[in-house]
Amino acid sequence: FNPAWAAKSLAEYLNSQFLKDMTFQHVRERELSGEIPRLLINTTLYNDGRRFVMTTLPHEQTQYDLLKDVSRSVGASPRGKDSVELMKVKWASLQSVTPQALNLDLCAIQLSGAVTASMSFPPVIGPFTFKLEGEERYWHVGDGGLSDNMGLESLATVALNALQQKT
Repeated sequence: FNPAWAAKSLAEYLNSQFLKDMTFQHVRERELSGEIPRLLINTTLYNDGRRFVMTTLPHEQTQYDLLKDVSRSVGASPRGKDSVELMKVKWASLQSVTPQALNLDLCAIQLSGAVTASMSFPPVIGPFTFKLEGEERYWHVGDGGLSDNMGLESLATVALNALQQKT
């Protein structure tokens, strides 16, 4: 029994029975036409435990600058430059990673693979493993519940970003 093959088999089954070769390019076309709302599929990068959000949204729209809002809040006290830089680094490590951030062509990715990765549960199913062109490192993507169990953090981040851009 090989969990990677189980993930591949499940993705093939979802593709043949339900998703009919739909890729993220098709998703984007349907989003733009108003047929469907924006889609965010949560997975986790097992390499570093970060949330990996499969979405057609630009990477910048999946990022929220908490420190910008904190610094604007009433009574915010000035902090030393080193302290602020440390907070920026720590906050950046908690932000979502998107295919765009990895220079991964999202258009060609089949929706069935992203759905399977999101619901994979090693050692039974998955994770999916991929390698970016020109890199030695392999990436392992699996269950989105490890980094954002209900998907609320990803949605909140996108919503907070949109609110922050309006102010």
